[in-house]
Amino acid sequence: MRGAVAITLDDTLRDIAAEMGVSVIALEIMPDHVHLFADVPVTVAPTDLVQRLKGASSRRLRLMFPTLGSRPVLWSRSYYIGSVGHVSAATVRRYIEGQNTQ
Repeated sequence: MRGAVAITLDDTLRDIAAEMGVSVIALEIMPDHVHLFADVPVTVAPTDLVQRLKGASSRRLRLMFPTLGSRPVLWSRSYYIGSVGHVSAATVRRYIEGQNTQ
């Protein structure tokens, strides 16, 4: 996603995360996927976070950009969740922020 769609998606994901008590550390919108590094409270299940981010952003983007309505789906059902352990948070942040320059 690019342009106004990417800006709206960025705002939407940050809004939803904040509503759930999730702190976004790094977020990069790529043409065909998203990298999100977040501090998630133990009370929020990672799967619930992903479902809410995908569902709410899909609804908002389709309302704001009717041309997206012609796509069968905006998000695939797949996703990857990992935790920071053997690498530092700074390393993960640099990796995500560097994705948009490639």
